[in-house]
Amino acid sequence: LLTDVLRKEWGFNGLVMTDWGATHNRIKMLEAGLDLEMPGDTNICRKWIIDGIREKRLSMDVLDKAVRNVLNLVEKHPAQKKKTIDFHKHAHLSYEIASDCAVLLKNDDGILPLKKEGEVFITGELFEKMRYQGAGSSMINPAEYITPKMAFDKHQVKYVYAKGYKENAVKSDNKLLFEALQAADRFDKALVFAGLTDYVESEGCDRNDMSLPENQLNLINALLKKGKEVIVVLYLGSPVELPFVNGVKAILNMYLPGEVGGEATYSLLFGEKNPSGKLAETWVKSYKEVPYGNYFSKKADEIYKESIFVGYRYYLNHPEKILFPFGFGLSYSCFEYDDLVIKEEKDAIRVSVNVKNTGFVYGAEIVQIYVKAPNKVFRAQKELKGFAKVYLKPNEKKKVEIQIRKDDLRYWNIAEKRYVLEDGEYEIQACSNSMKVELSSSLNIQGENIPFPNSKNVEDMYRNSPELISDKIFEEMSGLLIPKPRKRKPITLESRFTDLKGTFIGKILFNAVLSVAKKQEKKAKKLPDGPERDNQLKGAFFLKRILESNSLITMTMSAGTSCPYNFAKGMMDLANGHIIRGVKDICSPIKVPPLPKDEREAKIKTQGDNIYGKDENNRS
Repeated sequence: LLTDVLRKEWGFNGLVMTDWGATHNRIKMLEAGLDLEMPGDTNICRKWIIDGIREKRLSMDVLDKAVRNVLNLVEKHPAQKKKTIDFHKHAHLSYEIASDCAVLLKNDDGILPLKKEGEVFITGELFEKMRYQGAGSSMINPAEYITPKMAFDKHQVKYVYAKGYKENAVKSDNKLLFEALQAADRFDKALVFAGLTDYVESEGCDRNDMSLPENQLNLINALLKKGKEVIVVLYLGSPVELPFVNGVKAILNMYLPGEVGGEATYSLLFGEKNPSGKLAETWVKSYKEVPYGNYFSKKADEIYKESIFVGYRYYLNHPEKILFPFGFGLSYSCFEYDDLVIKEEKDAIRVSVNVKNTGFVYGAEIVQIYVKAPNKVFRAQKELKGFAKVYLKPNEKKKVEIQIRKDDLRYWNIAEKRYVLEDGEYEIQACSNSMKVELSSSLNIQGENIPFPNSKNVEDMYRNSPELISDKIFEEMSGLLIPKPRKRKPITLESRFTDLKGTFIGKILFNAVLSVAKKQEKKAKKLPDGPERDNQLKGAFFLKRILESNSLITMTMSAGTSCPYNFAKGMMDLANGHIIRGVKDICSPIKVPPLPKDEREAKIKTQGDNIYGKDENNRS
């Protein structure tokens, strides 16, 4: 992939690096075309490289090629003087992006936008503790930060607010729930802020389900039971089940809107901005509708047997499972399509269509072009091949043009081991979402007429029931053999850290390492309520998830000197009952020549010791 496809076929001439801690075999990775390990500075990788060169298992030419790619990147980005950054300008850009990307999922009876006159009832602690970014490595301290509460106060919105639930909990707080219901009594409408918090969704772990936290669901259901017109604002990073969808009046999905997401939320709710985002995934009615959902994260190996039928490519054949289709999104305006024109060129197809804003407010529509290929081989019913966003004043019409490369219409033929362009009739669809065709037209494209490489049995199964594929059918279709399930014992460096619990000594090691996160959590809970406590708690939860889900090799490759390779190897041996070998590993650090930066730091330290003396008490 990295050499033949990325560099030779695609012409990439840059640097390829690992994700954090994703190094497993440094020599094989170099030979495959992977240049840089991250975060790096692992003694074992340096040793593998040095030993590989000395023992002639690694070619110097291969190493030089990787070094050259690293140096080329360095040369492209010379050291620069610090520049003054206009953080307010960046915050405004963040506001525009958040406003432009939010997805209006439901808006019965045009309940949104809200009128600025009168008083609003608001509940849900995400109103004041908006989730605006991911957890873990994506968590940053923004220069500007505006929650919905800050924005509402800034714009002098009159409101009554009750928390309703605790953002850092899953179970309901009956006192908070009662207070919210009591405060809602004199209002017809209720604006509920909900979503997935950092405690239930983050980097480093899979969710157990697709449900919103129980305390949020209880709040929404209780308000509906009281007959309130409920408007839900969501902050989350991925789809969720919405069991209350038929009862609420409106749903505005902000996703993770960035540092000033509260300002964007205010603007969208009160009509200063018009929602124009579209879903980049299919939202299903419930998790049971997800193919192979019962098998994900249950075993050491994940087998994706559904082939190309992932996401909307699968759900197009199962509309009964869809709550909101891929590409769906409402607006405060309406749009009309006409005059679809298709022109075939030598290497491309040029599609144009007119879009008119037939509503009364400025808005934007995303035109999506799907292509339905000839039905000779099993493929998705249709596939998205291009899209464009057009901004229109009321009653304004614009032509939208999208070019589709013929190469993008090909499929991969396993027998031929190459991409093939099918010969036949292609239907070009201009859609407002994957399930709603606004206009369509067909044309014949001259391609190849090559038989499909698989048996009729394979073809029928993938066409009709890709969610029921057996191991045998998958192996026949792909030409691959499914590996035998990995045994949890003996423990290897590829074993998940949680697998250590399967042995007596391993369980002791697991609890000892996990105690670091537990101590951090305990310390955080003693802090007074506030941002510092919240961030410390989130950090502790994230650390716990990372420790539980990572393998021993990933831990050592990402932890640097805090968990060197000999420690990971020692834990593996100890967990397997090899006490003497494990202790020896832990007491035997990997010896490699120092890096230039290590030598510089040692030299600076030596100079400091010579000036002040080694005794810290002599320094002042």
